[in-house]
Amino acid sequence: MALPPLALVADLSDWIGEPITEEGDVSRAEGVLRLASHLVRSHTGATWETEPVPESVRDVVLQCAGRGYVNPEGWGNERLDDWGGGQRPVEEWGLYLTASEKAILNGYRPRVTSGIGVLGTTKLPERTVDGWVPTVDGPLFPWY
Repeated sequence: MALPPLALVADLSDWIGEPITEEGDVSRAEGVLRLASHLVRSHTGATWETEPVPESVRDVVLQCAGRGYVNPEGWGNERLDDWGGGQRPVEEWGLYLTASEKAILNGYRPRVTSGIGVLGTTKLPERTVDGWVPTVDGPLFPWY
């Protein structure tokens, strides 16, 4: 079952500052919102299926979807009179998350404990009892 987008077409319309009302435009807006939501969910590992979507996450979805809606081919610059052209600033097609957007989303990723840790190796004062493990003022337990 597909999860719903993390933002609405009306939100995207407000974000880019132009109405999205024609059937083809609404369909394209729904598509970029769905793709941007997939990117955000993939980056964070969260689904926001039952809980409300945080405002900063919704803003990242809208910014990413807005880029894809307004400039789907990713042109860096363009002129109209005496045609100019430009370059694509990103080497991939489609939607992408910028470094600053990823930094915002990193706060919603689960904490992963990994790497090198420290294990204390302090020697306890001896409490000798034959056949039992020495402990500091704790219960004795047998050697196996």
